[in-house]
Amino acid sequence: MESILAIIVVILILVFISKVGSMIWRVLGIVILGALIWMFRDEILSQINSWFNMIESGNFWDSFKEWMMSIWNGLVQWFGGLAS
Repeated sequence: MESILAIIVVILILVFISKVGSMIWRVLGIVILGALIWMFRDEILSQINSWFNMIESGNFWDSFKEWMMSIWNGLVQWFGGLAS
């Protein structure tokens, strides 16, 4: 939940930077974004590291493969039901 809120805040700051007309406010928005990234750099790096560890583990790819196979089998059965 916290990561979703953090992503929303960053997106809102980026929208603010792009929409505001004054150069001073754009620079201030970039400085605030940089400060937020600097303050939460440890949390950001640990989250990225946990994502890479999850992807590198075989469990992630196995569950992804099973999920894709179940979707494929469902589509094949659906088209088979349409054909007959």
